[in-house]
Amino acid sequence: MGIGGRVPRRVDAATKSALLELLDRAVEQGWSVSAAAVVLDLGRVRAHRWMLRAGLGELVDRRPGGSPVHGLLPAEEAEILAVFEQWAEIDRSQRKLAHRGSYLHRFWASPSSVRRVLVLHDRHFRPLPRPGRSHRRPFPEWAKYRPNSIWIYDTTHFTKAGVAATVVEDLVSRKWLAHIVSGEETSTQVQLVFTDALELVDVVPGGVHDAVVGEFTEGQVDDVGPQCFEMLRAEVRHALPGECRGWRRSRFGTSQAPAHFVRCSMV
Repeated sequence: MGIGGRVPRRVDAATKSALLELLDRAVEQGWSVSAAAVVLDLGRVRAHRWMLRAGLGELVDRRPGGSPVHGLLPAEEAEILAVFEQWAEIDRSQRKLAHRGSYLHRFWASPSSVRRVLVLHDRHFRPLPRPGRSHRRPFPEWAKYRPNSIWIYDTTHFTKAGVAATVVEDLVSRKWLAHIVSGEETSTQVQLVFTDALELVDVVPGGVHDAVVGEFTEGQVDDVGPQCFEMLRAEVRHALPGECRGWRRSRFGTSQAPAHFVRCSMV
């Protein structure tokens, strides 16, 4: 450094003081500042700037970046840390935490600023725990894996045409039983398409009575129709997310949740 090599871009205050003392001794012996700076491998402009700063007592370099007027205040940093302690386990990202601060009117800062504050204070989000192994749930007691035991339906939207198609099919045989195309998707369309499927499926001779899936004695067949429609209204329901996940396959190549199923059986 100096004499034996070029002075680095950044040096501490002690090194600057030592080089300025060498300059002062050279000037006292008749050297010019420029000539002494060349010998010390120190730029002339840099040498004059150090001399000016030494007179002001500011040889220590300032923190890089200056003092931007839009910088975070200490109170804002404290609010970021407080919101982190309260919501970190829920938000789990600096982006959501930044939005949370603005929603709660606690602080207004960008996600990058939130991340910088957390890193400076050694705060880190904990990753989500790894999910455990999933186990396929067995069929309910009332269900039997055979044709005409469980019917499922699926609705796919055709946005360009402004219509939706609802299809009823047999879960086991994958037979397409009936479908309906409508501009609406309500329980009315579901009831209509199931009614069509009940009329078309020929399980038990006797028209719409065939609709009921189950095991009946000969004396029960005549009473099947009215009871089936009552159960159809009452038992079209949403399955829990885990119950039908492995049973349902869309005819349209898309997966739509939650899955639906209909159970028609004699009580």
